[in-house]
Amino acid sequence: MTTLIEYDAAYLNECVRVFVRTFRAEPFGYGWLTEDAAGRYFAGIARYPGFLGYILLEDGAAAGACLGHVDDYFQGAVYEIKEIFLAPEAQNRGLGAKFMSGIEKDLTKRDVSCITLLTQRELKAHGFYLRLGYAESTGAALMVKSL
Repeated sequence: MTTLIEYDAAYLNECVRVFVRTFRAEPFGYGWLTEDAAGRYFAGIARYPGFLGYILLEDGAAAGACLGHVDDYFQGAVYEIKEIFLAPEAQNRGLGAKFMSGIEKDLTKRDVSCITLLTQRELKAHGFYLRLGYAESTGAALMVKSL
């Protein structure tokens, strides 16, 4: 049985382990990723003003998480997903779509009018979001400068 809950820090260590397992696996292959680094990353996101996160539980255990924050803009509240992931064994089973649907329903109740996220075009996640009705922004560009 799967359940969507609002982020609870009691699940932090479990979510960190799932995150590390997910991103060490293909297609990412981040063998260098440690639980300590992931824990610091999560803590940083949780300090954002307007932080709001979700955990997908499967049979009571964390199977994925979504970490983000709500910002108020001229057109209304926007939820920016900073990180979202599902355990490798939870992927390709419809749980991702169920997770996103639950998040969207909760955000609607909170009067959030839009969700934004970044993903890489070459990953399966890009097609996943397109199938869920997300569209690529035509008016914005991600700008990067290495220092």
